Amino acid sequence: MIEPSSDWAPAVPLLEIAHLSKRYAARPTLTERLVATLDHRRAGDGVHAVSDVCLDLERGETLGLVGESGCGKSTLARMVAGLLKPTAGEVRYRGQVLYRASGATARRQRLKVQMVFQDPMASLNPRMTIQRIIGEAPAVHGLVGREALAGYVDGIMVQVGLDPALAHRYPHQFSGGQRQRIAIARALAVKPEILVCDEAAAALDVSVQAQIINLLMTLRRDLGLTTLLISHDLGVVYHICDRTAVMYLGRIVELAPTETLFGRARHPYSRLLVAGMPRIGAGKQSFVGVSGEVPSPMDPPAGCGFHPRCRYAVDRCRIDRPVLRRGTADQWIACHRDDITDTPAETSVP
Repeated sequence: MIEPSSDWAPAVPLLEIAHLSKRYAARPTLTERLVATLDHRRAGDGVHAVSDVCLDLERGETLGLVGESGCGKSTLARMVAGLLKPTAGEVRYRGQVLYRASGATARRQRLKVQMVFQDPMASLNPRMTIQRIIGEAPAVHGLVGREALAGYVDGIMVQVGLDPALAHRYPHQFSGGQRQRIAIARALAVKPEILVCDEAAAALDVSVQAQIINLLMTLRRDLGLTTLLISHDLGVVYHICDRTAVMYLGRIVELAPTETLFGRARHPYSRLLVAGMPRIGAGKQSFVGVSGEVPSPMDPPAGCGFHPRCRYAVDRCRIDRPVLRRGTADQWIACHRDDITDTPAETSVP
C-alpha cells in the first residue's frame, strides 16, 4: 500500500509549468501555399497546440483545466507528464527542471509525475496480467524487491478498490470502471506526488464516473496527492478542484479559485462556459452558445485568439494579444475587456 509522502514546506510550488509551448511542424500543401500567396501572407508554420502556458501547483492541490476539444489540454498534460517534448519552456518539480537531466536522480524525479489516460482499454497492455501491469515499473526502478512485489501489488489493488485475487487476470476481463482503477493503481505504484488525469472518467457510465472521482478525492486526502484534472464536466471541476484554469486555442485565458471563477468569471469565453453549465433545480434554463467556429491552430488569428467569436471585441483585441495578468485577488485574466459587468444574453428556449 502506498503511504503519504513526507511533509514539505517549499519556498516554490511543487510543480511549475513555465512558458510551455508546443508546435507541430506541418508542410503546407500546394493548395495552401497558393492560397497563402494569393492572400499575400505566409503559409502556416504548423499547428500551434500550446502557446506560452504558465501554471503552478501547490502540494495537495487539485487544479482543473477546462476548454473546448482541440484547445491543447491533452497536449499540455502529456508535456507535464514527460510524454511529449515541448518546443519551448520547461516543467519544474520542486524547483528542479524535469525531463532534461539523466541518471538515477533524474529517473526518480520523473516518477513523481504520473498520468491517468481517458481510455484504460487503450492504455493497458492487453497481453499483461494486472500483477505485471501494476508491478513492472516499481520492480524495474528498484522501488520494491522481487520477493515483496506480490504483496506490494495486492496492497495497491486494495487501495483502489480491487480484489487482489484478480491480479492474474487480463484487462479485457474487467469492466471499464475496474480498468480505470487498474490504470490509477499503475500510476500509484511508483509512489508519485503528482497525478495528471486526462478525462479519467469521461469514457465511463455516469454512476461509474462518480466512483472514480470519489476514488481520486480519497487518494488525494489520504496520500496528499497533487492533481492536474482535465475535464469537460464543469460540475466535476466545480466540486473537486481548488483552482480552475480555462484554456482557449492553446493559451490560458483565465485562472482563479474555483468558487471565484464559477461565481464571477471575467473572460468572455469563461463566462459563456460557466453560463452553459446545467444546474439542478434551476428550472427552465436558457443557454448561449459560443458563436462562430474555433480558429485553426495552424493559422491562429492576430491579437486575442477569441476576438473573432467575442461580442465585446474592440480594435485593440484584433491587434494586441492580451497577456495573463492579475485582476482582483487571486484571479488572473488574459483580456483587454476585463471591465465587462453584464451577464451573457439569454436565448429563448422552445
